[in-house]
Amino acid sequence: MTVGIEPVNRYETYLVNTAAQALSLCEMIGEPNAAVHLDTYHMNIEEKDFYQATKLAGNRLCHYHLCENDRGIPGTGLVDWHGIFTALGEMNYNGNAALESFVEVSDNMREATCIWRDLAPSGDVLVSEGARFIRSLVDKYLSADKS
Repeated sequence: MTVGIEPVNRYETYLVNTAAQALSLCEMIGEPNAAVHLDTYHMNIEEKDFYQATKLAGNRLCHYHLCENDRGIPGTGLVDWHGIFTALGEMNYNGNAALESFVEVSDNMREATCIWRDLAPSGDVLVSEGARFIRSLVDKYLSADKS
């Protein structure tokens, strides 16, 4: 079983906020199944450079949460997708990735996550447009026949 250490922004924890800290914790654990799980939302707050943070995680990278800086539709905000996917391509990354957002949330979740506005017209729109955008990056940066 792989255990992915996810750096989370300073407003949610003080333990592990950056890729460097997650990597350091993995090294302290000293087990081959300790890995790094990056999340673009948290990286947008804590990292200076998406490319460098992704490259730093290197072969310890096991999972990537892909969302926009506001947790909205990927490709519609401030995340450095070029930097991320350039690094993933250079690393020949073949691990897991997932879109992560909060759309059409329940009242309980809306209160718990302090979401006060819609981040996309619907969950279906977020998934279809976000997945289309992410697939275009995979095709451009990670496909075997990239140009």
